[in-house]
Amino acid sequence: MAILTTEGLTKNFGGLRAVDSVSLDFEEGKLTSVIGPNGAGKTTFFNLLTGLIKPDSGKIVFKGEDITRLQIHEIVRRGISRSFQILNLFNEMTLFENVWLGVQAQQGHGTELFADSNKYSSIREETHRIIKETGLSGKEDTPVNLLSYGDRRILEITISLTTKPTLLLLDEPTSGLVSEDRKRISEFMKRISSRLTLVVVEHDMDVVMSISDHIVVLSQGGILAQGLPNEIRGNEKVQEAYLGGQYCLA
Repeated sequence: MAILTTEGLTKNFGGLRAVDSVSLDFEEGKLTSVIGPNGAGKTTFFNLLTGLIKPDSGKIVFKGEDITRLQIHEIVRRGISRSFQILNLFNEMTLFENVWLGVQAQQGHGTELFADSNKYSSIREETHRIIKETGLSGKEDTPVNLLSYGDRRILEITISLTTKPTLLLLDEPTSGLVSEDRKRISEFMKRISSRLTLVVVEHDMDVVMSISDHIVVLSQGGILAQGLPNEIRGNEKVQEAYLGGQYCLA
C-alpha cells in the first residue's frame, strides 16, 4: 500500500525543467532510495515533497490526503520529516540540548528555550529515550562541535525523529563520511526502517544496494528506471546514465 504518491509532479526554474512529470508510489514500510547523476532533480524532488517549494503542476498525496499546497509545518504535523544534505545543528549546544529542542516543539511547549526540566519531565524522558534508541547514549553532554562527523549525521536524523514521523526523508545521509561511518549510518537506517517508511537520496551505490527495498532512478528530471536492487544493478539505461556506463553498479 502506498503511503505517499506523486502524480505528474513538475517544477521549472526558468527554462530548466528540474522535475518532469514524476508519478511515483512509495510503499508503506519500505526503504526506497532515490538515485541519479548530478543534476537529475533529486533534491528538488525532495524539496517538493516536504513543502520547501511548490510544484508548477501535479499533485502530492500522503495517506490519501492532497498535501500539495500545505505549508511546511502542516506537512510535518501530518507525519513527514526530513534531514538535509548540509547539517543543520546548534553547534555550541550539547547533543542533549539539540534533541531537547526538537522534543519540546513536538510536545507543544512553544519556543521557550529549555523549559524547566523538572516542570516538563516528559520532555526530558522523551529526549533520553530517543537518544538511547539512536545509539548516542553517553554523549548527551558533548557539545555538537566536538562530536565526530558521523555522530553529527546521526544526531540530525535523531532530531528529525523527534516529530514522530511515519515517513522520513533523508538527503545524502552518508555524504562526506569515511567508510566506517557510512557503515554505521547504513545500519542505523536499516534499524529505523523497521518501524517507519524511509525515502533516501544517496550517491554511494554500495550503501544504496545494501539498504534498499526499492530504488528509483531519476535522470534529467524524469524517471529513468525503478525496481529492486538487482534489477537496477543490471539495467543498461542506468549504467549509461552514470558516466556513460563507466560507473559500475555491481
